[in-house]
Amino acid sequence: LHFDHAGGITRYNDQQELEPTFPNARIHVQKSNLDNAAAPTLKEKASYREENYSILQNEPNVFFVDGNVEIAPGLRLIRVDGHTLGQQMVELTSEGECFLFPTDLIPTSHHLPVPFHMGYDQCAATVLNEKQETLESALSKDTTIIFEHDRDVVAAKIMINERGHYAVKEAVEI
Repeated sequence: LHFDHAGGITRYNDQQELEPTFPNARIHVQKSNLDNAAAPTLKEKASYREENYSILQNEPNVFFVDGNVEIAPGLRLIRVDGHTLGQQMVELTSEGECFLFPTDLIPTSHHLPVPFHMGYDQCAATVLNEKQETLESALSKDTTIIFEHDRDVVAAKIMINERGHYAVKEAVEI
């Protein structure tokens, strides 16, 4: 629910009241992330904007989850807590192909090496463990990883390079 992910989930109507931007959309949110947004750490306070999460608790199309869950056949939410408590990745498996949207756990292709992480992360040790597990799984499934913050590489298949780090094997157009 950081502003760069949830910004735009709500809007102000003509009466200047908050409402869902997409009222028919089904929104799945980790309950722990909503709780974190309502009482953020000093480090995260600027990343959570009340207009992005305050009305979610009372909306009928918002579903709160706790942990890893399959919300539709082949569509899984995977909870990770290193960057922020209750962040969730999205994994889609269809017709033998696997796609992973790791959000800020691996925001760019430059963050593929396990030791490379952001100063914004709440717990570096947790990020490192979550990344290792995620990348091992992605490599074993030949997953296409989608990078939300990478201006050059939108998506990629990965490999382990000559230095023993995860790296881009080939960029994928999606």
